[in-house]
Amino acid sequence: MKKEDTVEVRFKKQCGVAKKKGIIAIALFYALAALFNAQGLLKRATLMEYDAPMRTTCLSLAKPLAKLSHFLRTDRMRSWIENNIKLEEIKND
Repeated sequence: MKKEDTVEVRFKKQCGVAKKKGIIAIALFYALAALFNAQGLLKRATLMEYDAPMRTTCLSLAKPLAKLSHFLRTDRMRSWIENNIKLEEIKND
């Protein structure tokens, strides 16, 4: 094994992504995913068992997220894509 291939040398060269950038990228990914699927999250939360503390927590998070998603119109993109895929499947049959 060459000295250039050791972990210490790579760390000193700072190859890769910094932790802070990685955490920010992952958080941004999940935030966008939640915005695109906010209606699904709300539906899933409403279908949970009643009197469960997790249900009230999920609903308290999903309702404002669904309203924001509707205001930003990010909920329409998914339905538009699904409708166009269904139309293409119908035309191909």
